[in-house]
Amino acid sequence: SHTGTQNSNTEWQQGAADAVAGSCATLMHDGVSTPVDVVKQRMQLYGHTATNSRTILSTASAVLREGGVRAFFVSYPTTVAMNVPVFAIYFATYERVKKWVTPMLRLADDSAFNPWVNSIAGAAAGGIAAACSNPLDVIKTRLQTQVRADGKPEYTGPIDCTKKLLARDGIRGFLKGMSARVIYQAPGAACCWVAYEYVKHVLKSPFFGDFFLDDDDDHDDH
Repeated sequence: SHTGTQNSNTEWQQGAADAVAGSCATLMHDGVSTPVDVVKQRMQLYGHTATNSRTILSTASAVLREGGVRAFFVSYPTTVAMNVPVFAIYFATYERVKKWVTPMLRLADDSAFNPWVNSIAGAAAGGIAAACSNPLDVIKTRLQTQVRADGKPEYTGPIDCTKKLLARDGIRGFLKGMSARVIYQAPGAACCWVAYEYVKHVLKSPFFGDFFLDDDDDHDDH
């Protein structure tokens, strides 16, 4: 029917808009977080790299001396390539698992707040997204923590890093740290989604509803 087609087009347009908005947000977020992540990674590897620094400023200065401004963004393409699809998998998995778990717990509405549903779906989303992104995360970490000799980086970029890692360690090299990454991400994602859904539930309660719902929403409810 015409109405069904119109609704389908509207859903597709909304999904496309969400995807574009999410991608733009990821680009901006990674542009800011990548240099900070480089400094953090170097500080965590203190004593094992040429960057022998203990403070944020001294570490950042050392990175700048070694590779210039480019050193702070050498992993940016890999980070973006990892985060854009990962967040798509993350949110899609969360919504799908919610729909699967809800009938299993004999609940009528998958949109209603339920800490068990939200925590299970969140943990699944976090764990699956972490596992899928692990190969790119390995490349990103290698680029950010590479040891420099004679002022030259070990890897010239993501492609060079991939080739050298594949030649040296094979496919297994891209799976290193996967279990730790999943264990780290899954509980965090579960807590994050429970907190998010709970706050959203509270803000939609009668006490806050008049403030956070606009007139159109209030009218539709009636």
